[in-house]
Amino acid sequence: MHEQALSERIGSLVTGIDLSASLDEATQAQLRETLRRRKLLVFRDPDLTVEAQIRLVRCFSQVWDEKGDGSFHIFVSNNREGAVLGRPEGLVFHSDCTFADPPLAVLSLYAIELPQSPSPTVFANAIEAARELPDDLRERLDTARGFFIGGLGGYARVRAEDAPDHAITIEHPLRYPDRLAGEPTLLVDELFFDRAIGWDRDESEAMRTEVHRHLYAERNLYEHHWQVGDLVVWDNLGLQHGRKPVPSDGPRTLRRVVGLDPSVTAYEHMTAGFLEREATQGRP
Repeated sequence: MHEQALSERIGSLVTGIDLSASLDEATQAQLRETLRRRKLLVFRDPDLTVEAQIRLVRCFSQVWDEKGDGSFHIFVSNNREGAVLGRPEGLVFHSDCTFADPPLAVLSLYAIELPQSPSPTVFANAIEAARELPDDLRERLDTARGFFIGGLGGYARVRAEDAPDHAITIEHPLRYPDRLAGEPTLLVDELFFDRAIGWDRDESEAMRTEVHRHLYAERNLYEHHWQVGDLVVWDNLGLQHGRKPVPSDGPRTLRRVVGLDPSVTAYEHMTAGFLEREATQGRP
């Protein structure tokens, strides 16, 4: 196995592994360590099967059957029936399902078809940002909890004052323990985070702005320009991700397999409503 850094803070291109075959324990351990350090792994395989993608994600976590149909995968697509996130709008920075308990641990996307124009995904290192916060703010966030709102389609932030009754809400520590990385990460994102509990709204918004200044600084970002056959696997809590608007000059289909923390023994299907709404409303 060989790895090549994709940016200073995020990502390694991994080569020298045959993903079509079962991986021995030594290789799996090496992959887990690389993901811990680099937060994101890229593999290039134009013929990757869904079985191989699922098998790889199982190296890091238990795979969650999002649709509950035994397939263990869904599609992010602008041209497939039943796919999610098919609208052309960009997606602001977030970690998936921080409105669930627990949030997802690992995400993976495999590029099946892409438009002619670039449609990159941008990643921000929330662990590095957590380290770089000013001491006084970091100390305040050590004990702070946040209120998160989701299950509404995933494109825009909705504040508690405007949230419909069917919104999914939950509280989490703002410096959240990322078990894959072994250190705290920041859940203060642009999408699901509403406010710090017990803080004045203006005070919470000021904190959100300051945290985002560190999170989304250029030095803390990696922009992945997709190629057909790319498999990208990342630490969902260690990184936040966003998507630029999808071009209209061709189909864009990514196959998604996700994982839960290995310690989780049960998982409420808190995203079921989100998937149903995206299946019916997410198409252009």
